[in-house]
Amino acid sequence: MILGRLICGLPGALGINPRLIQSVPVLWGPSPAFFHVAVNNYAARKGTRERKRKIALANKAAKKNKEPVVPPHIKKLMEAKLKNLQNTPLFKDESLLTKSEDNVYIRNNHKMEIYDVKTAINFLCETHHPTMFNNPLALINAYFELDLTTKKKTQFVGNVNGVAELPYYFESGRPAKTVCVFCKEKDLNQKALEAGALAAVGLEGIKMFQDGALNAEDYDVIVAHPDILPELAPIRGLISKKFPNIKKGTVAFDVASLVKRFRSGVEYNMGVNPAVPELGIVYIPIGLAQMSPEHMVKNYKSAVDAVLSHKPPGVPNKFITVAGVSSQYTAERFKVDISEFLDAKKELEAEVTTKEAKAASA
Repeated sequence: MILGRLICGLPGALGINPRLIQSVPVLWGPSPAFFHVAVNNYAARKGTRERKRKIALANKAAKKNKEPVVPPHIKKLMEAKLKNLQNTPLFKDESLLTKSEDNVYIRNNHKMEIYDVKTAINFLCETHHPTMFNNPLALINAYFELDLTTKKKTQFVGNVNGVAELPYYFESGRPAKTVCVFCKEKDLNQKALEAGALAAVGLEGIKMFQDGALNAEDYDVIVAHPDILPELAPIRGLISKKFPNIKKGTVAFDVASLVKRFRSGVEYNMGVNPAVPELGIVYIPIGLAQMSPEHMVKNYKSAVDAVLSHKPPGVPNKFITVAGVSSQYTAERFKVDISEFLDAKKELEAEVTTKEAKAASA
């Protein structure tokens, strides 16, 4: 004890600053500051550890269930891929590829051969022939890639949907559509019923929809005569998206032909990939593998006309950029040349214009 006091008092007796001594390593023992550490270890309140443990478990569970943060543009691409897997081009971009000089080549390294429609359809029919895969009921599809750009850079063509009237009927495997007709004339209503309409009503049909006797959910398509169209306004909300519309092709003077068109026609809908908004893809069934190729060629022409009817006026670009054929149960697909159909359409339009001009001058 006395020795300790002497050691502690020695620096002062020698005239040395005690603070200087504290910074010098002590060779004979630990620093005096070591003995002045004050730590209070008090017990936590009852239940604190359990409460903290529960909070930690809850945070861990919340972190586990929390959805990962995905950037908006990546999320948009993912949703598009999951929702529209069929909305990817059937043929890849071949702008940088060259045509093969040989008749045997690696397809991925060269441009695909372009066939006429009949030849391409024959190839698919041979694949499904009874001596090959034996799928006579396989659907043959017309395939189109559309350029949806317009005069405005940020505006694209939309709603390329409708029903294609094909000259040669075939069972596509889909149930026939149910049609409801609105028309004031009883004779036209009778013809519509004979054509296959499920219901054909006049002004009394408005009251029937309002009272619930008729329900829009019972019909796939609702068509109307132009004379009765303005009077259907009170039930627009009840019919909703099925309300007759000229642009949709559900309004015409010949309601019987409308019924036949929607019951026997082939419905088509354009697929759009949000990642490539300027590209539209349309598949239209044109027949079965057991049908005559000549009949399917004519159905293909009708499919081309149906798609071209959606081209906006005044747009100089080619609306159909790529045309092809594909089928069920096989990955085979062929590019086809549809210039003959386009030329025939232009000639027909020119002929109609000439006749109209002559009639107007006379």
